[in-house]
Amino acid sequence: MSEQVASTGRERHGPLDGIRGLAILLVITYHVWQLCTLGRYSIPQNALDRFVFTGMQATWFGVDLFFALSGFLITRILLETKGGTHYFRNFYARRGLRILPAYYAVLFVSIFVLPLIVMTHRAFFDLEPLFDLQAWYWVHLENWVIGVRWLRPETVPFPPQGHLWSLAVEEQFYLIWPAVVLLCTRRWLLVVCLVLLVQSLFLRSYFEWWASASLVRNVDVYYITPTRIDGLVVGAMIALLSTAPGGMEKIRRWAMPAFVAGCAATFAVVWYEHGFQLAQPMVQTLGYTFIALVFGGVVMLALVAPARGWLDRSLGNPLLETFGKYSFAIYLVHPLVLSLLHERMWDAGEFPVIAGSALPALAAFWFIVASTSLSIAWVMWRVIESPALSFKRLFPYRNRPSATETDADASPPPSAAALASPPAPEAAPPI
Repeated sequence: MSEQVASTGRERHGPLDGIRGLAILLVITYHVWQLCTLGRYSIPQNALDRFVFTGMQATWFGVDLFFALSGFLITRILLETKGGTHYFRNFYARRGLRILPAYYAVLFVSIFVLPLIVMTHRAFFDLEPLFDLQAWYWVHLENWVIGVRWLRPETVPFPPQGHLWSLAVEEQFYLIWPAVVLLCTRRWLLVVCLVLLVQSLFLRSYFEWWASASLVRNVDVYYITPTRIDGLVVGAMIALLSTAPGGMEKIRRWAMPAFVAGCAATFAVVWYEHGFQLAQPMVQTLGYTFIALVFGGVVMLALVAPARGWLDRSLGNPLLETFGKYSFAIYLVHPLVLSLLHERMWDAGEFPVIAGSALPALAAFWFIVASTSLSIAWVMWRVIESPALSFKRLFPYRNRPSATETDADASPPPSAAALASPPAPEAAPPI
């Protein structure tokens, strides 16, 4: 199947971009909450403030929504191009064009430019220590220096630009997954996915309940790849199902039950822990897996959403589509925006209280961070990302016939390559 919209005649960029848009807005919300916590702002003020603030601390799972979507898109691309010419070359070239220009531009500015022109020592993300740790970032291993305390100097308790950890997880996944897909039959690939899902849960449980105290203090399972692979492999399993004969009909049948079951299991963890903070024991073990299943259900529901139905309209609304289209650049720059605004707005340590609540000022701050990040991302798209993506024409996917092409009853959606082609960013990385 070529990189065109399939015979259904309907583009599905909107729902997928909507998922990305929702994910990046969750990420921004969580980092604003972190700022309020680390910056010791005087929030909450009243019961409503406390309710909203408690909800904000659970929005860390935006990254897992990105993981599930990326796992699906990447695996589907690999399945449909498996056996085609220049399988590895085209995949890695297209991945590099999608990620590296914008990533390295922001990294260069963060290391060599911003520390010279702005004062960042009081900022949310202190950039000065980044110079000593930059080798990890240039080779996409920053999640290890963040997650394993032994790998960083004692003077750096948490590395700057720490949000890039999730991009490193995806890059490491991209490095090995094409070979796994190529070497495995569909049945064995499903086995690999299940094994990875179980080992991820087992490793987190080991560090939570059985590892020595010294090991637990020095390893944070939230950041390292073997313990954060859940969402990616759940997305991969959805790709396996969607490309099998009759697979889309099975997704249509099981999407809502899977989503509801994942939500029920997640709410059970919330009830047990009286919250959903990322470091709570049950959240850090079962919770990470359950939330991956929830977002796997979201991806499946988006795939089979009827045209102009409520879900299609919700995920395809212009606001979410816009944030989704520029989500990668927003992900890269929003902590810098947040950091600089932190120093220049309400730096006394509190938001203005209006009618007994800090929420109006907090909402205004969130809006300024989101809109400023979107504006910068719009410029980056035109100056860096779009010119780089134009070179994808030199590395076209040459797909073998997909199983879905002969599945007349399944009414398959467009291929992952078509879903991921510009103008919709291809499997944009997460926070």
